[in-house]
Amino acid sequence: GLDGRFYLPYLHDWRPGTHELRELVMWMSSLFGSEPPCYAKPPGAPPPVKSNTNSSHHPPPPPYGSSVASSSNASSSAIHGSNQSNSISSAEERRKALERDIEEANMAARIARDEEARERQMQQEHKQKLNLARVMAYSKVQDEMQRLFRNEKEELRLELKN
Repeated sequence: GLDGRFYLPYLHDWRPGTHELRELVMWMSSLFGSEPPCYAKPPGAPPPVKSNTNSSHHPPPPPYGSSVASSSNASSSAIHGSNQSNSISSAEERRKALERDIEEANMAARIARDEEARERQMQQEHKQKLNLARVMAYSKVQDEMQRLFRNEKEELRLELKN
């Protein structure tokens, strides 16, 4: 719309386990190609006409299937005339560039997640080694104390006999 808002079913129905950024960007590219959420008006142009509807109440979004079909139809009808092949190749180049960028971002995210998992694993191993060292130290102290008490006990027994 004129206010910069848009409805994107893919984003509305987003589920982290099943949806991907690549698909989201492709949906946004398709939607923004046919209905840009922002525009520049020429100098001296009249302001856009506002509708009479209450701005705090928006109608519910269209069902998923109908918005996909209307978005596809709007995209295909927007491409016409002698610039059709240039528009398609330019759009295809932008799509491929976006796909590369998305793939790089996803790869960076995977690398970061893997690094975080390795760091957590190292921390866990460090904690286990530290706990083992504590147990061993405690055990050594306990053994030494028992040995000292036995020696002290033996010395007391010998003194009492004499």
